[in-house]
Amino acid sequence: EIHERLVGSEMCIRDRYKCLRELNCDFSAFLSSKHERIKLQKYSYLIEKIFGLGVGRYSLYLNGPYNSTLADELYSVAHNESNYKKIMDEHPLGENSRQALARIRNCFQSDNIDEVDLLELYTTYDYLRKYYPSYSDSDIYDKLCKEKHHLIERYQSLNIKEMLCAIDTRINQLIAG
Repeated sequence: EIHERLVGSEMCIRDRYKCLRELNCDFSAFLSSKHERIKLQKYSYLIEKIFGLGVGRYSLYLNGPYNSTLADELYSVAHNESNYKKIMDEHPLGENSRQALARIRNCFQSDNIDEVDLLELYTTYDYLRKYYPSYSDSDIYDKLCKEKHHLIERYQSLNIKEMLCAIDTRINQLIAG
């Protein structure tokens, strides 16, 4: 499926677009909504992690992992979405990819926490684990609480640590196949 067909960056852009559309990302809203831009960045981070559709290194920014090259690419896609819709119609995602993306989407659907907030928390958590491998789980969570204190406070009634560990387990199961 996707990871078997990677040939050059244009293919990555097309495949990333198809994945993001499958995740219910709205490219027309992307142009005017910071909320949607964060959503597309975070889902792109996960697509890279799971399918290997990368655009380079992320850095930790205000709303979690951020990639300026990816941002430019997403703006370009949003401005030319009609071309990508045609590609998606001509070459739809395969069933295995669609099922994996549905499982990803389900990880971030909750009645208790906003999807984008949960994406921001999880991708920041994952980024910290990736780039601070010597940190213990407790150190990572402490750093997450420091970086995302506004979200931790907003959802103080939830067990964020438990939610993130459960999502991490599900994501790693997807990667393992």
